[in-house]
This record gives sequence, C-alpha cells and structure tokens, in this order.
Amino acid sequence: MVPLLTKPVASKRLLDMDFKRWCRDGDTIESVLNVAVENLQTIEGSSDITLGSHSFSGIRAQVWIPAGGTAGERYRVTVTCRMTPSGEELPGDGIVVLRG
Repeated sequence: MVPLLTKPVASKRLLDMDFKRWCRDGDTIESVLNVAVENLQTIEGSSDITLGSHSFSGIRAQVWIPAGGTAGERYRVTVTCRMTPSGEELPGDGIVVLRG
C-alpha cells in the first residue's frame, strides 16, 4: 500500500515512508538520491507544492511537506534511495492529499 498523508493546506506535515516492502532483507538506506513531487492535477488549475527537507533512518525516509498547494488536490511524492549492502537504487512513493 502506498503511504497516504492528508493534511490541511495551511499546515506543515511529515510524510514517513517505510522501504521494507521494496528492499531486500538486511538492507538499510545508505543515502537519499532524489526527492520529487508530481501534481496529479485532479483539479484543473491547481497549484504545485514544494518539498521541504528530507531525512532517513534504517529503512524509513521522511519528507517535510510545507504549507501550500490547492485544497482537494493530490500530489505524488517519490523518494529514491540507495540501499546498503545491496547497492540497489529503490524508488518509493506516497500520496499527499490537501484539504481546506
């Protein structure tokens, strides 16, 4: 199941992603290679959001979602991590839904 975060437009929230379902047994996150956001444009003319800082620990990656965006819109956040010891590059994604 893709992580789902529902947040008010005017607030800041943390999107927490668990890479357990994507990684090999024994792997942990070595580094975050890329963090991106896609406006799914379920509302015509909706505004984009920017992403805040990100961090990781073990097999979890976190991304701050600052205030902003369009109420009712959905955004896909993709985090690509390099795992150790396997060396694999794994993308994981979550959906952010904004409410008014």
